[in-house]
Amino acid sequence: NFVSVILYQAFMSTWRFRPALIFTIVIGSLAPIVDLVIVMRWNEAIGISDEVFFLLGNAIFENLVVILLAIPMSAVYAKVSPPGMESAVFAYVVGIGNFTGMFSGLVGSAIIEW
Repeated sequence: NFVSVILYQAFMSTWRFRPALIFTIVIGSLAPIVDLVIVMRWNEAIGISDEVFFLLGNAIFENLVVILLAIPMSAVYAKVSPPGMESAVFAYVVGIGNFTGMFSGLVGSAIIEW
């Protein structure tokens, strides 16, 4: 998470919102390719074990992308919220995001079990 903040501050903090958002969405859409590389065993072909590639891919890259996407979105929440209500709006949005993330996991599990 700290690395994401440093990367954003070093490279993307001077960008306008739209290019920063598009860049993080494009990078985020590339994150599932890590799973494809593991399934197709391309990582073994270049000499990287499954454990190392999984650690670098899923555990680090996907979290990095999530934080990089959250930073510009937080700026948008601050801009659209009424003055003095930024923390309440942010708490509400994060709460809704956490709920929908949890709910989607439960629905996915229910569909798999069904």
